[in-house]
Amino acid sequence: MRLQPEELLERILAEIEKAYGVTPEQVLGPKRHRRVADARHIAMYIFDRLYYHQRITEMAALFNRERTSMIHAIQKIGDMRSLDRSFNRKLSNLYSKVTHAADAPQTGSKQELQTDAPRVSEGEQQTQQET
Repeated sequence: MRLQPEELLERILAEIEKAYGVTPEQVLGPKRHRRVADARHIAMYIFDRLYYHQRITEMAALFNRERTSMIHAIQKIGDMRSLDRSFNRKLSNLYSKVTHAADAPQTGSKQELQTDAPRVSEGEQQTQQET
């Protein structure tokens, strides 16, 4: 069984609230305070890693954001993971909690959170190929 995007988002937001004390309403809201923005970026990164087959624009809409914000969050968290081992461990732990919450089946995604190249949108791929 595969989770619907909304169900996965709820699961991620619940774990973000436990780990960072930022409510789902704050993550999905307009506030840009550092604590809220960092929690939002982490949620976006985990969502992307678990639902990587979905279009960036669709994922961003679930967070009430533009696709460029989603791309920025994914790149930012990816960079932080590669520079900070402690952050990487914390993120991996959070990822595990999301994927194993309530003994639910995986979403058809990567089994472990791996450090990999930032995702590039279809439009960026086209731009890169043209240059």
